[in-house]
Amino acid sequence: MSRKGQITPRILEPDVLYHSEIVAKLINRSIKDGKKSAAQKQVYQALEILKKETKSEDIIVTLEQALDNIKPKVEVRPRRIGGAVYQVPTPVRSARQYSLAIRWLINSARAKANKQY
Repeated sequence: MSRKGQITPRILEPDVLYHSEIVAKLINRSIKDGKKSAAQKQVYQALEILKKETKSEDIIVTLEQALDNIKPKVEVRPRRIGGAVYQVPTPVRSARQYSLAIRWLINSARAKANKQY
């Protein structure tokens, strides 16, 4: 067991335009080569496209709903039992759920044919 104690999570500043921590996490995760302003422009453009396509007034609710659809509830972790390693399903903490959902969303956007993101 670790003796270092609890790790206090860093407080993340909400983004400038929508005042949302989820959008700020999305921007920070999509940064390439340290260019945060370029990542902000791309995320805001993507959110504007989302607003036009869904005809929804509140984009943040739509984004949260999309992340809820993406985030995993259970993941498999390796456990060593009697010399054999088994993949045991374990529940995922909520912070890790959002982290994985944002990571998967950005990776799939980057894998698309349009290399703008």
